[in-house]
Amino acid sequence: MPAAASAELQVEIDDQDPSGPPGDLAEEIAAFVSVRDCVTRHRVQDPLVADALDGLGYDGFVGDACRSLWALKERSHAPCREILSSAVRERCEANVAMLVGEESLCPLRERTAGAPQHDPTCLAAARRDVRPCAALVGFGRAACEGLVARDVARCGTDPRCKRQVSRWKSSLPVPKGEAPVSSRVELVVRSLDPEADGGAREERHLLVTEAEAGALVIRRQGALQVMIGEVLPLPSSAPRAGFLLELPDAPRPKLSVKGVKQRVTVRLPPGTVLELAPRSVVDVEIASLSEVPGTIVDLSVSASVGERPGLRRAELHVRTWVRDVARPPPRQPLDASPFTALPEEP
Repeated sequence: MPAAASAELQVEIDDQDPSGPPGDLAEEIAAFVSVRDCVTRHRVQDPLVADALDGLGYDGFVGDACRSLWALKERSHAPCREILSSAVRERCEANVAMLVGEESLCPLRERTAGAPQHDPTCLAAARRDVRPCAALVGFGRAACEGLVARDVARCGTDPRCKRQVSRWKSSLPVPKGEAPVSSRVELVVRSLDPEADGGAREERHLLVTEAEAGALVIRRQGALQVMIGEVLPLPSSAPRAGFLLELPDAPRPKLSVKGVKQRVTVRLPPGTVLELAPRSVVDVEIASLSEVPGTIVDLSVSASVGERPGLRRAELHVRTWVRDVARPPPRQPLDASPFTALPEEP
């Protein structure tokens, strides 16, 4: 087949599906009468979309979407518990938290094992404060800030961001306009180098992303965890670092901690990843650390990273703010039924 004819047969397909109409969420909540009525008004009309939902085995898709609206009408998580899809159920719970302005209702996610945290967009919207959006990057951060600030201009060219902002604009109040916290995170890496002055080489880097994103504080029974930056061992094109430490319930100004629960990760270009050395002790100096969102975190962490014979000493000097406080519930022997204590379905 000639190349020209072949080119004519090619179909250009966008990377993403077209964004749907935004509608007005506040109007839909006000108009909600019952799940049955909602399902009747929002049936899937497109045969191809119906085929896809059949393929997923998701016969109750529209009903679950209507239960999400019911939850917003009730201003309660209870209707969310009947939703089949965990992703749709979590989105339902986040929407309720955002609408009522209660950050403790935001779902906890565990993107990093052992470090549950609230979804930053839910947290920012529920708190009426764009600052938690700094935990996200790129389009995710722009979409979060646009939603909370009710400003489509922050979305750039992202149609989904513009849709969400337009949809939620009349349901979210004007944000508080809190000033950003003056933050600074400095990474110092020291290593043996016979050719350097004094036999050691020192690198210093200012970590802007980690400073802006703030700290995650996790309250567990008998312990307080603090996380700064990223501890996953992923290569980076720019200097990055992070730590997740489990401290005593009431940590002293100076202490040393060790054990498998402690994590320190340093990532240096062009692809060097250094993790906490085996059996290494982490030295911590704390000037300020609390479980109150928005308060100052002022501390320093020092630990050996890498492997012998190429061990390096990494120091992180941190002055930032408490972005998120997570209080995961204690594990129960058996989970309670998710269908208990539901209001009567309208």
